[in-house]
Amino acid sequence: MNTKNVIEWKAVDGSRQAELPQVWNKLAESGFNPVLLERVRRFAISEKENGTLGKYQEFLTILGESYKDSAFNRNIFDKYNPTLSKEQLGMLDALDELSGQFAGLIPATLWNTLASMIVRPDAEKEDSILNVQEFLTYPWYVCDANLHALGVAYGLFFHVQSALVRHSGRAIFHGCGCNHYIGGAQDVHISYTMPQEKMKVSAKEFLDHLLGQTSLIVEKGYPFRLNDESAGSAKVMAMEPGSLSVVSREQAK
Repeated sequence: MNTKNVIEWKAVDGSRQAELPQVWNKLAESGFNPVLLERVRRFAISEKENGTLGKYQEFLTILGESYKDSAFNRNIFDKYNPTLSKEQLGMLDALDELSGQFAGLIPATLWNTLASMIVRPDAEKEDSILNVQEFLTYPWYVCDANLHALGVAYGLFFHVQSALVRHSGRAIFHGCGCNHYIGGAQDVHISYTMPQEKMKVSAKEFLDHLLGQTSLIVEKGYPFRLNDESAGSAKVMAMEPGSLSVVSREQAK
């Protein structure tokens, strides 16, 4: 038997401790989903042992607050752009529906990130997340990680896109740029409804990917350091705790 390509992973020692932002203590006391809580706790343990936990305090605080109130705050976005089209309003209706279905399981960061994509001016024009930061409700790297995580949590991805299409005829398109736009109309046909019993599993999968994508962005600068398309709009020059600095292409020269 050829064992040269066998990879053995060393699990995080769950008996160890790592301090999380205070909001996570409040979540634990409120009976928050123990599987999701343990995943975040082990993420913190792993990063503590790597000496990098300090880089994630802003992210973990935002994530915890977002789980504490996982409902989509529709009012922010209805007021944000008074000239929303019926398609954009329909997509916000879909997010209302989705946040209710996944209450307490999916953080509001996902719904608010998607809404930021939907209601921005020229939402049907493709653009990089680095160029639209003024329209985001969170730091850009948090929004970027949520979009990437959704794209690889396949069951959740199809369920979300199906709801968007059903309500508006539109879907959200997202690439590694992190370039995105809304589009579709007559040429998008997606219909998938996630069974109720799969929702908790899907929530765990989404969180796993969200933690992983955040780690890649914060510590490695992926995909931006490798992506020429990102350099065409803005270049990520430094990854510092609490604020991932974005420097314009002209400044970077």
